[in-house]
Amino acid sequence: MKTLLEVKNIKVFYNQVILALRGVSLKVDEGSIVTLLGANGSGKSTTLKAISGLLSLENGRVAEGDIMFEQMSTLGKPTVSLAKSGICQVMEGREICKNLTVEENLKMGTLIGNVKRNERKEAYEVIYRYFPVLKERRNQTAGYLSGGEQQMLAIGRALMTKPKLLLLDEPSLGLAPLVAENVFEILKKINEEQGTTILVVEQNASLALSAASYAFILANGKVVMEGPTSSINTHDIRNVYLGAASTKDQAS
Repeated sequence: MKTLLEVKNIKVFYNQVILALRGVSLKVDEGSIVTLLGANGSGKSTTLKAISGLLSLENGRVAEGDIMFEQMSTLGKPTVSLAKSGICQVMEGREICKNLTVEENLKMGTLIGNVKRNERKEAYEVIYRYFPVLKERRNQTAGYLSGGEQQMLAIGRALMTKPKLLLLDEPSLGLAPLVAENVFEILKKINEEQGTTILVVEQNASLALSAASYAFILANGKVVMEGPTSSINTHDIRNVYLGAASTKDQAS
């Protein structure tokens, strides 16, 4: 299977002095779902921001190592350039434009992605097929959607860019268990039917492991465990979580 993304032993600093990642390495194969697990402050969100180019917005930088996407280094490339190349991140907390309608939010995805004007109608229909509730509410102001619907909208907007790699930061955060399970079921469908490669950060280990084929587990800014999800022992994960530093750094 072709490797789409390779993170090579990266070290990340915030504000020149705070060491958030201490040598993280991981691979994501094309067409797969991979999960990145760990306790708060372990470095999960920082890893995603390093991949998507968002670190600079928080005065962070990759000081050592490299990040390869389609065998090309992404270091130093602006976020917009990375988005146009096929990397799209859905931020933690459902960062949608709450004053715009559902359809206006989705349209924003086409402005930075690879969707041509004559392809937009079909792109909307794809999103509405996976998230029919968004079609029902397409003219509704996004701020009035439920938490689960807002998460679906955030994912839908990202999919409107036609990403090759979809990065998801805590998609189950703040959602009722049944809603979170539904979101992950839809993500599996998108992966299977569209071939979209997904790297998902989650604290809900059981939910993430049920969707992903491979897992990396972080603690204190380093990968401390990895393997096929079928071989990951939840008892070992608990030990990693409990053994992780309790002080929350700027990594998540």
